Amino acid sequence: DAQPPPRYRYSGCAASARAPRSMNDVLVLPEVWTQYLNIVSVRNVIWWLSVDNNGGSFKTFTETAAQGVVHVSNSEYGVEYLKRRGIVDASLLPDYIHSECGTGDGRPQGETG
Repeated sequence: DAQPPPRYRYSGCAASARAPRSMNDVLVLPEVWTQYLNIVSVRNVIWWLSVDNNGGSFKTFTETAAQGVVHVSNSEYGVEYLKRRGIVDASLLPDYIHSECGTGDGRPQGETG
């Protein structure tokens, strides 16, 4: 099996060595990659990390929900945004970043400069 980058190994999750390819697989896409929905036959999830990042380019909310696409958001603001657009079962999925992952810019937690 492929290994995740060292900074994420604390999670115990294995990285996949293959692309998702069956309905037993789940493909999670951020809101800025919605153009990749349905490129393979898998269960699709759109994770709305910022509804504003999408810039309004995604408009097929109820159509994708009817196709089984799951919509989740990292904020209550995002969940309400989705519900106003007909995604009544939108769920909250916060994006907590563990301190072992570092600062987000490649530096370990606590390192400056």
